[in-house]
Amino acid sequence: MIYRFSEIDSTNDYALRSKETLVSGDVVIASRQTKGHGRFNREWVSDSEDNVYLTVVLGDISNFSVIPLYTAVVLVRVLESFGVNTKIKWPNDIFVDSKKIAGILVQSSLQGNNQFVVVGVGLNIRLSEEEKEKIGVPVVSLQEIGVNIVKDSFIEVFLDKFFIDLEKFTNQGFSFIKEEYEFNSSLTGKQINVKCSNKEFKGKVIGFSNTGEILIEENNQVIAMNSVEVLKVL
Repeated sequence: MIYRFSEIDSTNDYALRSKETLVSGDVVIASRQTKGHGRFNREWVSDSEDNVYLTVVLGDISNFSVIPLYTAVVLVRVLESFGVNTKIKWPNDIFVDSKKIAGILVQSSLQGNNQFVVVGVGLNIRLSEEEKEKIGVPVVSLQEIGVNIVKDSFIEVFLDKFFIDLEKFTNQGFSFIKEEYEFNSSLTGKQINVKCSNKEFKGKVIGFSNTGEILIEENNQVIAMNSVEVLKVL
């Protein structure tokens, strides 16, 4: 079932609050969010009803730690179908020419003894200069690059593509999309600066493990990391 709201604090927050009534496959969509947020609780500016703010409810699902990577691949596929060339900044930001166009936030909470998992997706279809200034980091919208997409059409295609391979992905894990993810990654072969547990590391991205960790070569040693923030591409 699809739940639509003209305004809500956050589609993810609503879904997590409603875990007793929502079931796997439900979708929450808002025209505006008053408290939209991304990873590390950073604000996701959600003032414009032109843009996509949605959450997919997955409930208790295996391999949920790499659901952000699967969702990123799905977004790349969908945007490519509309003629948009994108890259993935690990783990789940979607960029066009080094500017962010979409983001993903996977969250979970306990429901009894099981995890209740939700997947939030935000996509910039149109952004005013005021909104871009408020965001404060390099961003881009589909309108700016000359791509006209009706929001509901995008949502329909995204949901179709998201669910069509979901069962295979949950059964096989990251290995199911590894090759496609690596091909679309903006970081493979790049020197990067990352932060993990309040420590910073520098190294070269040599790929990704079969379970979705980013592999960084530092001082002739390969480190597998799965909970890091990419601070800078060097």
